[in-house]
Amino acid sequence: MRFKKIVSGLLVCALVAGSVFAGNAAALKAEAAEVESPSEDSINEDPFSVIPDNFNPTVGDSMSLKPGEAASVKKNEVPAQVKDAVTLTYESLTPSVADVDANGIVTAKDKIGYALIITRLSALSDGYTQEYYTLVKVNLDLSGVKAAAKDASLAKGKKTTLDVSIPGDIKNPAVTYRTTGGISFDAGTKAITAKSAGTGKVIVKVSAGGKSIIRKVTVNVGEIIGASKVKVGQSTTLSVNGLSGKAKWSLNAKGKKLAKLTSGGKLTAKKAGKVTVTAKVGNVTMTKTITIKKK
Repeated sequence: MRFKKIVSGLLVCALVAGSVFAGNAAALKAEAAEVESPSEDSINEDPFSVIPDNFNPTVGDSMSLKPGEAASVKKNEVPAQVKDAVTLTYESLTPSVADVDANGIVTAKDKIGYALIITRLSALSDGYTQEYYTLVKVNLDLSGVKAAAKDASLAKGKKTTLDVSIPGDIKNPAVTYRTTGGISFDAGTKAITAKSAGTGKVIVKVSAGGKSIIRKVTVNVGEIIGASKVKVGQSTTLSVNGLSGKAKWSLNAKGKKLAKLTSGGKLTAKKAGKVTVTAKVGNVTMTKTITIKKK
């Protein structure tokens, strides 16, 4: 019986202690609840007391935009319980590169560079302010600019057209052209004209937002070279200049009666008159008129 009484006594003590502990815990919880729930007046007086230390209303330290592009620097909302006790304002230190409006919308200008956007979170009660900085990089990718000729090879005297493709996100581009070699170019019609045998280039320069990119378009010009006049009984060997590859030679119908032409371009005059020689290299067809005179 003594053992049972002792056990019962222990149980009673435990229950009493547990009851006291539970009471203390409830009291502590209630006290904590009071601490965690500041009054509206205290929030208005010091809103930063309930804003987490790691709170950041912005997208972060940096953002990247293309000229003319717009995006919000604001990402996270101010905690609802302090929303009426603070204000958010925005300022760009380099508005010529990127400006920001009252709603935090950043708009990149046509100038390449960096702009620092300052977001200010201020208490209405005393003006205390925390600042957040976002570095905006305004950059333009010109790699999408393409330029190509409809025909990469031409016969002397022939024409082709130049196609320049500029992505739509490149605003107000300035495009200039210059040529090298035996070609000419008309910027109005975009026509390339083959002037002389060899390699010609159209150099296209596209500029926008303070940056430039150059595209070089190569056009190979072919021409039949050799004597333009021969006498009956004489021979002359013709060749193609400016193009690589084996030429296929032929005479016009009338020319076949006046001369003989080999697969290697050797022409032998038989009768007086004019013949038209054709040489084809790849997709390029070239012609040359040869006058055959009497002996």
